[in-house]
This record gives sequence, structure tokens and C-alpha cells, in this order.
Amino acid sequence: MKNDVWRIVSAIFMLVAGTVLSYLGFFQPPVGEISESVLMFTAQALVYAGSAFGIDLMIDAKIKKRAKQQEESSSST
Repeated sequence: MKNDVWRIVSAIFMLVAGTVLSYLGFFQPPVGEISESVLMFTAQALVYAGSAFGIDLMIDAKIKKRAKQQEESSSST
């Protein structure tokens, strides 16, 4: 349970950091142009957050599937 909380908090932090950095990078000289390093950080933040949320959803789905299979096998015997 503690690992899930930290994974979600870190994913949300990365999303916020990537969004804020992109927004602030838009106003740095030259105005209206976002640096490649800012875009790279934002992309990595999105990938990290997506993987953190995606792994959690995948594990939950597999656990539910396994529990359903065990329930069906125990009810048939």
C-alpha cells in the first residue's frame, strides 16, 4: 500500500513538474520558443507517469482475473 501511494505521488509530481517547466520555458528568451531540453524533460515526465499509472492498472487487472479464475475453479469442484 505504501509503495502504491509513493508511486502515484511521484507520478503526479512529475506531471506537474513537466507542465510547469514547459509553461515557464515558453516565456524564456527567445520568447515563444521552448528549449529542446525542456521538451525532453516533459516527455520523460509523461512517460514515467504513464508507466507508473499503467503498471498499477495492469497489476490490478491481473489480480482480479486470477481471483475470478480461482473462484470459478473452487465453485466447480
